[in-house]
Amino acid sequence: MTDRHEIVYMALKERFTDIFPPGAGVAVYGIGNAAFRVAEILRPHCEIIGYIDRDESIAGQELYDSRIIKLEEAKSANAIIIAANPIYWITIYERLRDFSVSNNIPVYNTDGTLALEQKNEKPADNSLFDVTLAHLHSECEKYSVISFDIFDTLLVRKVSLPDDIFALVSVPVTNFSYRRRQAQTAIHFAKDGVFTLSDVYEHMGIDRRYTEVELETEARFLDVRVEMRDLLLRLSRSGKRVVLVSDMYVPQKWLERQIEARGIVGYERLFLSNTCGATKESGNIWPILKEQYGTDNILHIGDSIDADVLPAKNAGLATFRIMSESEMLHESGLRELGNSAKTLGDRVALGLIQNRLFNNPFALAGSEGAPKIATPFDLGYCVFAPLTLVLLDWIAECAMRSRPSKILFAARDGYLLNNLWNNMRRLRQELPEGIYFPISRRLCTVCSFRNAQDVLDSLNIPIFSGRLDTFFRMRLGIEYRGDDLNKRIRSTDICVIDLVKAHMSQVLESGSIQRGRYLKFINRIISDDEKIALFDIGKFGSCQHLLQEVCKREFTGLYLHYDDTGSNAHLKFNTNAEALFRKSAEDGYETIERRNSFNEAVFTALEGTYLSLDENGNFVTDEVSANTQIWDGICGIHAGIAQFIEDCPTQRNRFPISKTFAAKTLDLISAYQIKDAVSNLLQFDDIFMGMVRRGVLGANS
Repeated sequence: MTDRHEIVYMALKERFTDIFPPGAGVAVYGIGNAAFRVAEILRPHCEIIGYIDRDESIAGQELYDSRIIKLEEAKSANAIIIAANPIYWITIYERLRDFSVSNNIPVYNTDGTLALEQKNEKPADNSLFDVTLAHLHSECEKYSVISFDIFDTLLVRKVSLPDDIFALVSVPVTNFSYRRRQAQTAIHFAKDGVFTLSDVYEHMGIDRRYTEVELETEARFLDVRVEMRDLLLRLSRSGKRVVLVSDMYVPQKWLERQIEARGIVGYERLFLSNTCGATKESGNIWPILKEQYGTDNILHIGDSIDADVLPAKNAGLATFRIMSESEMLHESGLRELGNSAKTLGDRVALGLIQNRLFNNPFALAGSEGAPKIATPFDLGYCVFAPLTLVLLDWIAECAMRSRPSKILFAARDGYLLNNLWNNMRRLRQELPEGIYFPISRRLCTVCSFRNAQDVLDSLNIPIFSGRLDTFFRMRLGIEYRGDDLNKRIRSTDICVIDLVKAHMSQVLESGSIQRGRYLKFINRIISDDEKIALFDIGKFGSCQHLLQEVCKREFTGLYLHYDDTGSNAHLKFNTNAEALFRKSAEDGYETIERRNSFNEAVFTALEGTYLSLDENGNFVTDEVSANTQIWDGICGIHAGIAQFIEDCPTQRNRFPISKTFAAKTLDLISAYQIKDAVSNLLQFDDIFMGMVRRGVLGANS
C-alpha cells in the first residue's frame, strides 16, 4: 500500500479508538482490498461482525476470518464502514441511509469521516468538469515522453464495475464470482500487487484452462475510449515518445492483441506490472520507466488517484487525471441510477449506459454534471432501452406460462415491440408469433355499438373535451353537419347527449357496418379456438374490453402498466389481465404512469389512429400529423433501443434487469441535458379525448 493509504487507515483507527470501546461490533461494506485492510487495522480494537456486499446471494460465505452477511444482519453493529473507492462513498451511503437511520447505526467512510456529513455535497472533484481535450493536448506538448494508463483510460469494460466481469464468466464452478474476487484480494496482498491470472486460478484451486474463458469474456466487453486513443495516435505521429503502463494480471501478449485490435498503435513499449515485477500503485514501476527513457520529462495520464497520480508524482513525474466512466456516472446527475443498480443485470445495463454517455472522458465539460443527450440514438439507448428489454422479457415469461398461440401487439404502441419480439423469437423459437394488430379505442368503440345504451355508456369512458365535429367523428364514427360544428363541448353535456340521441340510428348503422368489416379481418388472422394475448401499454385496458365485446370472446391482456383498482371502469370486464407494473402493487407503477406520455411518444408508428375499414376491407387512419416530419428521429430512437438489446447479454434472460432499475432509468430523464432537436422528437396526442398534439420532453421533464 502507498503512504496515502496508511495515513487514511490510521486516521480510521484513531477515530474508532476514540469513539468506540474495545470490542465494539463493526460491519464492513465491501469484500475487496480496502475491506481486507480495514479489517486488519481495526481487528485488534473492534470485532468484525461481517462484510456486506451488493450481491446478497453470496451471504454466508467465509471471508477474512469472518463471513459475508446481508444488510439486515448488521443490526447488532455499532457502526458500518464503507470500504470502497471514495468516488462511491456517496452512492453507497445513499444505499445504506434508510437502514442506518432506522437502526441508529452510524456509517463511516474509509478515512474515518461520517458518511452523513457528505451525503448532500456536490462531487469533490468538480474541477474535472471543466477539463477539455484541448487542455490535455496542450499539457502533452510540454513533455517529451507521454505515458498512458490502460484500463479505464484507454480501454474500458462495458460493465458497471470491473469485477462485474467475473459474474459474467461462464465456468462450471460454484460461487465463481465470489471466489474469484476473494482470490484476487488475497493474492494481491500476498504478492504486493505483482501477480498473474494463472496465480489467481491456482490460488482458487481451479483448472488454469478456464483462464481462457475469463479472457474471452474480458475481450467481449472491452471497448476503446475513442478520444484518448485518437490523442495517443496524434501525439505519436507528432514525434512524442508514447508508452503504456498498467497494473494488470492478464498476459502481456493477450493485452497487446486487445490494444491493437482497437486501433491503439504507435506506442513504444508496454510496462505491465506482472512482467516488470513492479506496480504503479507501489511506485516502484516509475523508476523503471525513468531509467528506460533517461529523463524526468514525462507526463503520465490516468484515472486513479492512488495508482496513477500520487505515486507518479512522488517519483517526480508530471500527471494529468481524467475520470473513468464509472466515476463520471457517480459524479454526475445519474448517481441515483448507479444506486438503483442492485442486480447483476442492472449493473450490466448500467455499464452499457455509462459507456455510451461517458466513453469520452470530457463529456461532462461545461455541463455542471448533467450528461448530454445529443442524438435520438442516445435517447433510445440510455433512457428507453432498459424498460423495453424488461418489458419484452416479461411478455416472454407470461407467454411461457399461459401459452397463447399468438400475441397481438396493439397498434400503434406495439409497432416497435412487435419488431423486437420477432427478433427475439430467432433466439427463443419456443415463443409465440407476434402480430402487429390494427386497433384503437376509436375503432373498437364504434364497432362495439350494438344498441343505444352502448353508445350512451361510451360518452364518459373517458370524457371527451373538444370541438363538436371532432367528437362526432372520433367518438361516434359519423360526420356532424350542424352549424355549431366548431363549438367546444364535453361529451357529458346534456346538449351533447341530446344530439347523440338525435343521431342514434346513424351511429348504430355505422357501428354495425364497421363491426362486420372488422370481424372479417380478425377472423382471417386468428381462429375461434386459438388462445390469444393482446399487448397494450395500458393503463385501463379499454381496447381489451371493447375488443372482447366486438368478438364476443375473451383475450388475455398484457400491459406495461395497469390500473387494477376499483377506479378502473374496465376492470370487471377484463378478467384475464396481467401487467408488468400494477397500481395495487405500488412497485414502480407511479413512475411509469407519470412517464406514460413518454412511452406513448416512443412506442409509435408512422400512421395515424385507426378509424375504420372501407368497403374493400382496407383500414382508414387519421392523418399522421407531425410524425411525418419527425419520423427519422423516432427511427433513431428505435435504433438505439434495438442496439442496446443487441449489446446486452440479459436478452437471453440469463441476467435479467430489474423493473425497479428500468423505471428509474426512465424517471431520471430530467437529469440530462437534452438538445432541442432531440426533445422535439417526442410528441403525444390523444384525439379520442380531444387532446391536441403536444411535446412531452419539456424543461420540467
